[in-house]
Amino acid sequence: MSPFLVGAALGATSAFILDPQEGRRRRAQGIAVHARSLRGESVTDDVLCARVRSKIGRYTTHPRAIEVTAFGGRVVLTGDVLQRELDRLVDAARAAPGVQHVENELRVHETAEHVSALQGTGTGPHGEPWEVLEQTWTPGVRAIVGGGGAASLLYSLVRGGFGALVPLAIGTTLLACAVNAGPRQK
Repeated sequence: MSPFLVGAALGATSAFILDPQEGRRRRAQGIAVHARSLRGESVTDDVLCARVRSKIGRYTTHPRAIEVTAFGGRVVLTGDVLQRELDRLVDAARAAPGVQHVENELRVHETAEHVSALQGTGTGPHGEPWEVLEQTWTPGVRAIVGGGGAASLLYSLVRGGFGALVPLAIGTTLLACAVNAGPRQK
C-alpha cells in the first residue's frame, strides 16, 4: 500500500480523535464533573440511578432485568442476575460517582434457565443486542474503522484485477460498519 495513503488515513484518524477544539472542551467538562463528585456534591436520585445503570450495564448480559432505585446516595438493586456476574456488578454500582451505599436485593441464579428476565441474548446498556457491538462504538473507533475501510478500498482501486477483490470486500464491510455504528434515532 502506498505510504501516502497510509499517512493520509492515519492523519485523518488522529485529527478526529484528538480534535483540538471540541476535544479540549469535552475534557475540561469531564474534569469539572469529576472534581464536583470528589467534593461530595450531592446529585439527584434520578441522576444517581442513571449513573448506576450506565455502570452496571457493562457488567451484565441482561441489564433490563435489574431495577435501580436511589435515595440520597443509597442505591438499591433488585431483580435477577446470574451468579457469575454478581460480584462485578455490585462493585460497579459502588464505583458510580455519588453512591454512598449499595443494598443488594438481587435474586441470584446459576443459569438463565427458567428465569424469564434472563432469557434471550441479553442487551447492552441502551437496549441493543450484545451481538450488535458496533452500535456502542465511540466516534474514535468509528473513525479508525472507517479510515481502515477507506484505505482498503483505495488499495483495491489502485491494485485492480482479481487480487483487489478481497481488499474491496473488507473495505466495503468496514466502511458500512463505521457508517451504521452511529447514534440511532428512535
